[in-house]
Amino acid sequence: NDPAISYHHSGWTSENGNYLYICDELANHPQADITIWDISNLENPEKVGEYADANAIVHNLYITGNYAYVAYYTAGIRVFDISDPTQLVLVDEYDTSPANTGEFFAGAFGIYPYAPSGNIYANDWDYGLFVFSFDSGTSVTPGENELPAGFELRQNYPNPFNPSTTIAYRVGENSTVNLKVYNLLGQPVRTLVNQVQSPGDYRIVWNGRDDAGRVLPSGVYFYQLKAGGFGKIKKMLLVE
Repeated sequence: NDPAISYHHSGWTSENGNYLYICDELANHPQADITIWDISNLENPEKVGEYADANAIVHNLYITGNYAYVAYYTAGIRVFDISDPTQLVLVDEYDTSPANTGEFFAGAFGIYPYAPSGNIYANDWDYGLFVFSFDSGTSVTPGENELPAGFELRQNYPNPFNPSTTIAYRVGENSTVNLKVYNLLGQPVRTLVNQVQSPGDYRIVWNGRDDAGRVLPSGVYFYQLKAGGFGKIKKMLLVE
């Protein structure tokens, strides 16, 4: 029981069963988000290594042979050489959603390295399924330069929330994009976006404050996206 581990989301053992790799999804950096444990003596497990990323959140880790395959949310997927089981040596990576950066829950959600074909499968919240060959490290589908089609406003997350939430949306063509938050009376309280944006997927964090920087009371709020003739409204709940 390591008090330094905030939330043991997933773990996997080395193929010989002597080492356990634990992913801490809520690590407070510079705290390590992957820790390595010698479990050859189950009565006395010993931490023998760790790995930390200060800019992204780790999610799932799987091991096959001398490699660990890791889904790292906004950083995409990573492949580590674990020939020395006490060390994680980064040998390859691919960012499945480069528009998303920072420590929040989006991007590469899962990874699967056990297909009979030898391909590696990863799923991304916004961009769908990716298929990789580890030798080349290149994406098979979708195409690297593929642009998203149409406009879309997604449900914020988390919801309910306190103190902040993330709003994601998609821009289908060069457009003036306006994203605003309204109270129950229909009064605008915060302008989050008001600018021309190119096609792509975007995210913005709302901190529960109005345009003057004042903390807003808990309750129901609405957010509206207008762009290129597209308009949509969704509801969210700010709690105490």
